[in-house]
Amino acid sequence: MFCRLNQAKIATGIDLSDFDVCSDTCEYYKDNSCGVSQDESIFLSKEKFGWRLNLKINFDEPVSSKSENTYYCSLIQLIHPTYSDLWISKGLKKDKETDIYLLFFEGKHKDTYKSFETLNKFIKEKFHYKGRLLTDNDFSITGENDVQN
Repeated sequence: MFCRLNQAKIATGIDLSDFDVCSDTCEYYKDNSCGVSQDESIFLSKEKFGWRLNLKINFDEPVSSKSENTYYCSLIQLIHPTYSDLWISKGLKKDKETDIYLLFFEGKHKDTYKSFETLNKFIKEKFHYKGRLLTDNDFSITGENDVQN
């Protein structure tokens, strides 16, 4: 199985894994699968070919950036048939208490947001996102999600 952490690393630049495929030597490999990632297929809009949440990655302990200014708690991948993928990371600032949301597009960090309200507004304006509003539950691997507008 292709390593989802490596996929996220390529798409965001966040150093998460050196493995191309899942390996039992990876610290997140548990019970013959990745213990922190989950493939999803959650439709975020009512359109037949609309936005979809495709992948979730959720760490038990936040992963530090190289500079230790940001700690990554979880990531989601949003896909659309005609637009490039969006990756969004829920993280913590250097103080390890303040929530932030980082948006990655085409392999680069685009911006950081302090709330879902500003994040949702930005992706609707800049990326033609027409799905339901993103919530904290979207970052949870065990979360229940359904299409709402």
